[in-house]
Formats: sequence, C-alpha cells, structure tokens
Amino acid sequence: MLACQQKGSKVHITQNNLARPRVLVLSPERYIYGDGTSVDKLIEDTGALNAADHLTGEQQVNDSQIIEMNPDIIIFTSRWQNTAIIEWANASVYAEINAIRTKQLYRFPYRLTDANLQVKSEQYRILLKQLLWRQN
Repeated sequence: MLACQQKGSKVHITQNNLARPRVLVLSPERYIYGDGTSVDKLIEDTGALNAADHLTGEQQVNDSQIIEMNPDIIIFTSRWQNTAIIEWANASVYAEINAIRTKQLYRFPYRLTDANLQVKSEQYRILLKQLLWRQN
C-alpha cells in the first residue's frame, strides 16, 4: 500500500507504512543542506527524508532550528572531529532530539559535497542507504 504526504513542493511516498527516517547532515559550522542541494537529492534517493527540506540550499542554522527539525538520524560531515561530535551530542540543549535519544549519530567518512559527487553518487547512495536502513 502506498501513502502520500505533501510537504511544501515535495510529495513523499511511503510503501507498506514504513517510517522514513528524517536525516540531518550537519557541518561543524552548523551548515545544513536543504531543498535543492545534492545532499538533499542523495538523502531522498535513499528513501529517507531530509529533515532540512523546508529550507532551501545550504544555510547556517542555530540550536533552536536544529531542535525544531528533530531529526531521527544526524550525519556529521567529514570535517567534524570525533571529540567535537561527542561534545556536541552531550550538550543538554540537544537532549530531546530523536537522534540523540536513540544514539543515531554518524560521521560520514567522505565529503558529501564534493565536486565529484556526480561520479561518486552511486557509491554514496549505496553506503548511505545501508547506513539509514540497517535497523530494518
């Protein structure tokens, strides 16, 4: 059975009532990748939802915006240091974010915004899809 959900200009289709995880890709400078970015397309191609798809392009966000997005999974870009991720995730301000509560935090080992993304996109898509859907 297919279900449709419209959010802005996008229509999300789910199959068999499977919950699609809401994914946020976050840089150390707190840039996110919204609607129309290559990262947005990559997330959508895996069957997940981009938690930042209500924003357009790359935008710097603040704590309250991240909390409001409430992603199920957070993928930290390759520029993050592991110690910085741990410190960020342990900040009490983020304690109620789904991804923090369920420990769905990952550091992507490759640059998602590479100029060569087109060439690498299939490899990225496969890796990201395995990561996002591994719990199913």
